[in-house]
Amino acid sequence: MSWRLNTRNAPRHPRAGARWWLGATLVAAGALVGAYLLDPARGRARRVRMAESTARLMGRTRARISRVNQGEGSQQPADWPEEAPPDVDSES
Repeated sequence: MSWRLNTRNAPRHPRAGARWWLGATLVAAGALVGAYLLDPARGRARRVRMAESTARLMGRTRARISRVNQGEGSQQPADWPEEAPPDVDSES
């Protein structure tokens, strides 16, 4: 029998408890978020508010990105080729 299979005398890993508690915390947080958003009484209103705020945030982000890209243009660096190199596998 391998020495690794004998766990009776093996020292316990110092972070084993922390790892377990971190996993348990993440599972509990996921359950709380799920219960918060799937609440039958107020969950729909919460989801609608979240979708509205996310849509506003996405719109602002899209506007900022387009504003930055308009200033730079779609110019490629000088050392980039005009076309992609031919596919080596397709040449027969």
